Amino acid sequence: MGGSGILPGAEKKVLTFSEKDLKAVLLEEYDWQPAMVRDLLNRLKRRKDA
Repeated sequence: MGGSGILPGAEKKVLTFSEKDLKAVLLEEYDWQPAMVRDLLNRLKRRKDA
């Protein structure tokens, strides 16, 4: 497998949803800690800006 982080055969798709909805799902459904959610959002924003 390559190091692209995309599953073999998977198409690259752009998902659109609000930051509020993403936070709610991670905090409520997956029991993430607020710091983990902030870190993930910051990393995603940095990748988008790169």
